[in-house]
Amino acid sequence: QGDLAGRKKEWPSKLQYMAGVQIGIVKKNYNLIYKLDYLNEDILVKGDIPENRKATDINFLANRYTHQLQGNWEVNNRFRLSLSASYQDYHRDKESTVINFSTGEKYPSTGENAKDESNYSIWFARIAAVWKVSSKLNLQGGIEYQHSKGNGDKIDSGHNTIDNAAVFLSAEYSPFEWFDIRPGVRSSYNSVYKAPLAIPSLNAKLRLNDKMDIRASYGRGFRAPTLQELYYTFYHVNGGGFWIKGNPDLKAERSDSYMVSWLWRIIQSSDIRLTTTLSGFFNNFKDRIQMVASAEEASTETYYNTGKYQTLGTTLENTLAWKDLSAIVSFSYIGRYNTMLDDENFSSQQQDRFRYSPELSVSLTYDWQKVATFNLFYKFTGSRYEYKEYNDNLVLAGLESYNWADFTVSRPVLKFFVVSAGVKNIFNVAWVKNTIASGNDGTGTSAFSPSLLGCGRSYFIGLTFKFNK
Repeated sequence: QGDLAGRKKEWPSKLQYMAGVQIGIVKKNYNLIYKLDYLNEDILVKGDIPENRKATDINFLANRYTHQLQGNWEVNNRFRLSLSASYQDYHRDKESTVINFSTGEKYPSTGENAKDESNYSIWFARIAAVWKVSSKLNLQGGIEYQHSKGNGDKIDSGHNTIDNAAVFLSAEYSPFEWFDIRPGVRSSYNSVYKAPLAIPSLNAKLRLNDKMDIRASYGRGFRAPTLQELYYTFYHVNGGGFWIKGNPDLKAERSDSYMVSWLWRIIQSSDIRLTTTLSGFFNNFKDRIQMVASAEEASTETYYNTGKYQTLGTTLENTLAWKDLSAIVSFSYIGRYNTMLDDENFSSQQQDRFRYSPELSVSLTYDWQKVATFNLFYKFTGSRYEYKEYNDNLVLAGLESYNWADFTVSRPVLKFFVVSAGVKNIFNVAWVKNTIASGNDGTGTSAFSPSLLGCGRSYFIGLTFKFNK
């Protein structure tokens, strides 16, 4: 219900049915596995009762089938083939019903946008091979293909397709026991956008000793917009509802990414393993694709290109395994480029090049073998402010910090069943304040439009059937 008092809910009700099945053959030198997942969803958006006592309810009905096929074949001890293929079929209907609360009569709405349907399908296939040329050299190559198709009332032109094809090749060369290098190249074809002839990457690992490694990598990226980002108009029902619009004028996204890391195996014994990894990264994007709130249309967000976007940060991750306890503690400090630096209207004002925000996550798992397995997840997301234009002024705007936690306990019962239960969103997070600072130093903040992150604390129980022959 949230803060709303009438029939309309802050979070519309959602009814989902999910089913899945997986079958496969596993032999000594090959395996083949097929998996099918099905989702049936009904989201009901109730309307408030107006003066004429005729409310309009909207049902969003979706059916999704996902087929996956994976296989591996070890031809001999020097050559291995792998196959990955999938097909996803998605259908969504919007149906509007008018309810006359004076007479109890119900009938389909004939108003504008009262009914529509959308269909999507995606084919994907990849074949890759690994060839052990020698004890120092491995080669990996392959091809992949993806075909996306969409049609419906909310898709521009009513019908659109996008084809992607690629070939890739990489090599892993170990000239010394303490040094590995892995160069790679990928060549792509896109039916809508001109892709680079060659997209390079380079990875290297230096083993200082039995306990320490240093890794470094560089990768160039290319991402063409998806069918949904280009053509699809979508109504997001949560948080009061807003429209997400595609943009057929989008440019392809390009990037350069750099990373270096240091891994230290502090303790490695039969009883306890403790590892820490310190890494740093820098990403430089050109024409990054992101959703931006529309200044012309209220409650509407549209995909746009950001001419220049950069991220810079560091991450410290610690992993502990001790008897039946495992823990992962990760801390990151990430800076994001201030795009307003490129705006001539504000070039004379003092601005930071990067705005930084912290993140801390903890994952604890305890396997009490005679009782159950307990899992606790916690994440702290620090406040994130960036320079934005607001009423022709330069302000700092963003989300306040918040905490999130989940807890799950699971236990085998009988021979083939696992029962699980838990709590999601323990801290009952729903709205997180968006604020705008009155000064560039971030002081004097005032409440702005909040962001809806969750529907509050929830509880669940589940039963899983497992059978292995």
